[in-house]
Amino acid sequence: MLGEYCRERRFAQTLTLSDLATLLRANNVSKMVRKLDYFEREGPIDPALLSALVAVLKIDPVVVQNLMGEDEEESLHEWDKWASQWVRPHLITRLIPGVWMHVTIPDEVLSLSDAEAFAIRYAQEEQRLVCLVLSRRISIWVRSGTVVKRVEARPARGRTSQSSFALAVRKV
Repeated sequence: MLGEYCRERRFAQTLTLSDLATLLRANNVSKMVRKLDYFEREGPIDPALLSALVAVLKIDPVVVQNLMGEDEEESLHEWDKWASQWVRPHLITRLIPGVWMHVTIPDEVLSLSDAEAFAIRYAQEEQRLVCLVLSRRISIWVRSGTVVKRVEARPARGRTSQSSFALAVRKV
């Protein structure tokens, strides 16, 4: 939303991305054009660059804060939607550093405790690091037959944090 808003402001001022990069005093206009284009399409941006962009496009920082909050809310909603999709529980095991293999859990393994016992047995027999993937949120790591870590995935917060933007605005 913030990237789209900045693009609309740029269009309203009849500025091209190259014009904007020049106004931002970019040393490498081509590189800055790519950054700005990516921001307008995808959203993430460095807080210092965002502050400079807000100043050049004459955007109220309160509007920026509000749009960032909406972007964050939308991002969390999308992550939650993705994480809530069902996946068949399975193992991922490390063969050698950097090489991992998917292992299907047999259909007879029906319960959470059975899946964990299967992962522990597999890790012990194979003497490997194993990750039991129960869902897109929950995984259990097993090394040589011992549970070493239980992990609950959470979304990354703040592609551009509001506090970083606020600090960058004060520095300008």
